[in-house]
Amino acid sequence: MTGYAWGLICLNEQIFIDTPKEITRERLARRHLEAGIAKTMAEAEKRAEGSDARNADDILRWRGKVDIVVNGSDFTTTGFEKK
Repeated sequence: MTGYAWGLICLNEQIFIDTPKEITRERLARRHLEAGIAKTMAEAEKRAEGSDARNADDILRWRGKVDIVVNGSDFTTTGFEKK
């Protein structure tokens, strides 16, 4: 199977990663700090509580039906850990 066909198959299922808002906020703040988007944790938290929180609320309000719900509390990475 080619990579293109694999991509088409994967896009047929809608997966939602359900994570409590507090965990999401903490992870976003840490990601903003580690990625250099924010210079301090206070700045990172403010950003996570602002437009990021509003975007998350919109996603929850408009997400619609999904095929699979994954518990996001089980994930521990922000994606920006130093190797």
